[in-house]
Amino acid sequence: PPFLPMQSGLWASLIDEIDNVLLDEAMTPLILSVKPTVADLDRRLYALAYHVANTLKLGDDFQIQNTNQHAILTSIGREKTERSLNEIDEALHPQLKRPWAIYVQNALHAQHLLKIDEDYVLVDGAVQLVDQNSGRIFRDRSWKSGLQQAVEQHAGAEITSEKSSAGRITRQSYYRQYATLCGMTGTAIGAETEFKKIYGLDTVRIPLNKPSKRSILPDRIFGSRDAKLDAIVQEIRRRSQSNQPVLLGTRTISDSQILSAILAEQHIPHVVLNGKQDKEESEIIRDAGRAGNVTIATNMAGRGTDIQPDSVAIQAGGLHVICIERHESRRVDLQFAGRAARAGAPGSCQFYLSADDEIIQRHDVSLGRKMKSRCDKRGESRFNFGHAITRIQSRCERHAFHMRSWMMENDKATTQLISDHSPRGVR
Repeated sequence: PPFLPMQSGLWASLIDEIDNVLLDEAMTPLILSVKPTVADLDRRLYALAYHVANTLKLGDDFQIQNTNQHAILTSIGREKTERSLNEIDEALHPQLKRPWAIYVQNALHAQHLLKIDEDYVLVDGAVQLVDQNSGRIFRDRSWKSGLQQAVEQHAGAEITSEKSSAGRITRQSYYRQYATLCGMTGTAIGAETEFKKIYGLDTVRIPLNKPSKRSILPDRIFGSRDAKLDAIVQEIRRRSQSNQPVLLGTRTISDSQILSAILAEQHIPHVVLNGKQDKEESEIIRDAGRAGNVTIATNMAGRGTDIQPDSVAIQAGGLHVICIERHESRRVDLQFAGRAARAGAPGSCQFYLSADDEIIQRHDVSLGRKMKSRCDKRGESRFNFGHAITRIQSRCERHAFHMRSWMMENDKATTQLISDHSPRGVR
């Protein structure tokens, strides 16, 4: 008989940066997809949805939910949207893959919530997603349920075909199938409960080979983004002139480009690593520790890689990391701080925050007002807002944990339902 292709047994999985794979990426399921051809009628649907979205008014016809990043039609907006459906060529009606309101909401989402060089980039005219945790570009991923095509319409890119799912599984369910599961990361602190509850994994701390010489400096707080950026540029100039290498960490590709333009105007030599230069990543990281060098990078910079300062840089204090804002996950902050002072070398890290930062504007606008009210003439506050920021991060982390737990339970219930109605069961 002919041989049949079969998947080998799932015996052991050793995961590098395990918190990124099993926690940060947990909400992105593993999907086997089929890519059909895109029809001209499909393209017209996305164009019409984009046109209808442009006629709707924020507040009256739709609302933006910043907490969970959704554009929602109001009852008035839904009525307008439904009326617009009646004006569409009847030949398009059979092409609808979902309710017409979803097409319009996707168009609103693309216009008001997804930002170029932050959530996606244009590469050779194609929309490619950006990993919000690392800043890397995903060339083989796309948004589902028509959102990818809505973004392509908004960005003026070529409309691609929607991918249909041939099979999907959550990362939690997939990796739990391995007989032996383990991994490594430098930022498991704070995630011990989730590793144990979801994956049955104990977290073991491995002692440092050499005592850490990392210095974490107090946060600097500013009332505005402009005041913060001015202070960052001054600090970069001061440290680089004293032969200390500086790694400037940004949350988005857009921020890295803005800061690069500012440093260029100030005639401060630097290099940029933001996902668009992933082919040159190893060379950029290799030089980031040289005396006086300035490197602007998204979260991707050197994760799992030692940025080694040279002898002159060590004499100047080692690599200094500047992070231009806090992230919703404290683990991401720790990952960036951990770029400095590796393997017993000296180094330092400092976070710069402003009332305009996304984490504050999205989760606690009143805190932003307090930060502005406590600033001096230069726009800097000497008041310690660290505890307030930590509370925001704790809320965000709890919400993310609950969402991942809900997703896993939902996946287990779906799998059980299929198993109950299958004559052979599911393995």
